[in-house]
Amino acid sequence: MRVPKLGRSAVVAAAAVSLLATAGAYGSAPWAGASSGKGPIVVGVPVALSGGQASIGQADAKMAEEYVKQINAHGGVHGRKIELKVMDTKTSPTTGLLDARQMITQDHAVALLGITSTTLGEDILPLVKQYKIPTLADIGGGTFNHPVAPYFFKIPESPISVAQITLGYMKKQGITKIAWLGSDTAFGQQGLPQFQKVAKKNGQKLLDTLMYPPTSTNLTSYLERVKGLSGEQALLIYGIPPAAFVIQGEIASAGITVPVFQGNGVALGTFPKAVGAAADGVTVVGGNLNVYQDLPAHNPQLPVIKSFLKLYGSENRFAGDMYDCVTLLVRALRAVGTNGPAIERYLQTKIVKVPGVTGVFTFSSKVHAGVLPSSLSVMKVVNGKFKLMATGTKVLH
Repeated sequence: MRVPKLGRSAVVAAAAVSLLATAGAYGSAPWAGASSGKGPIVVGVPVALSGGQASIGQADAKMAEEYVKQINAHGGVHGRKIELKVMDTKTSPTTGLLDARQMITQDHAVALLGITSTTLGEDILPLVKQYKIPTLADIGGGTFNHPVAPYFFKIPESPISVAQITLGYMKKQGITKIAWLGSDTAFGQQGLPQFQKVAKKNGQKLLDTLMYPPTSTNLTSYLERVKGLSGEQALLIYGIPPAAFVIQGEIASAGITVPVFQGNGVALGTFPKAVGAAADGVTVVGGNLNVYQDLPAHNPQLPVIKSFLKLYGSENRFAGDMYDCVTLLVRALRAVGTNGPAIERYLQTKIVKVPGVTGVFTFSSKVHAGVLPSSLSVMKVVNGKFKLMATGTKVLH
């Protein structure tokens, strides 16, 4: 399936997502079972194929395309093919909202997958609630659990989970006074209060809470400021590329000598490659995809990660998020059909300790960001590669 080129006036295109999990990873495959159905099951995927978030959206679209092809080759879902409707949001929340509305009201999508922007995720909430459209999003930020947003589920790890593992690991290392440098984006702004909450509970202190501009190409002035903080035992950078990569490259020249930690925004295979030697020694908290070869053989994510890698071909965490998005949706479709409220109930009651690429998921009526903190890992960049330092389970116990 090709993703067609769309002009501004186009309202819906094609391509997106659907995922099957292998029998070994998830029990019976999501398309298993036979029953007749009428017409295709339409799934909408508004993702950024251009603009600043294109690296996320393109990976999502590619993963969707490959997986839905495989699902349909095995008979679809109960005999019905999945039809993907993908649209380039151009990294614009306004465009993305219009695209999503078009998919729901004109293409009659039964669900939305992807959503590569935290802002779009927040803007879309009234729409999915109004039309009762289950949505599984590939976004790392947001406060969608405070309170839970109806029909909206977030696949990547939540800021509170990252904070628990990051600060928990620091505490075990005797680090209690931490300088904070966060991205002045929705990702950084919404992560800060979660880190402050966990730090207070742990008896730790964030000495300063500087927020740096996400488009800056020179951040040495921010590093100079945190370098002089009294009692600083570590520097925590909580941001996303490209600025999080830039600031890591300036650490040495700024004379920072304390241990450097980065959040899940840089838990990407491209991080060590893009930053080079400046990344060596930095500690990162995120999912297990980058360190799957270091995981113990009994880790429940291993079969899923290996199935994903066989299909996608590389350790792209965004594609991994999409793999999980579609897998969970297809499980629900197989179990309860295409009714929105029924899908939401299924996700809230039946997704309990389900292993995925991103992590192990448990959703409930009060938790729609379901990656368990224990399924994250602490990694360190050593000689240009991520090395497993501690699993989330060990940090929390």
